[in-house]
Amino acid sequence: MELQLHTFGRISEITGQSILAVQACSDVSAVREWLEATYPLIRKVPYQVAVNRKIVKENVQLHPNDELAVLPPFAGG
Repeated sequence: MELQLHTFGRISEITGQSILAVQACSDVSAVREWLEATYPLIRKVPYQVAVNRKIVKENVQLHPNDELAVLPPFAGG
């Protein structure tokens, strides 16, 4: 299964892309493992994963049409 992974901010800078194609990741843990193996600098940036526009704290199963995003820390005012 191929999923699109949207990146933002510092994560986009590290990957060099705003959308990544991720192969064979059946759950959020597998996505994190793939990201950190492919882009080791990501380990130094705190980030969260969102599935279908909802930040997930635990491991969840992924489905073919899920929308994934990797979100760096946000600052604002």
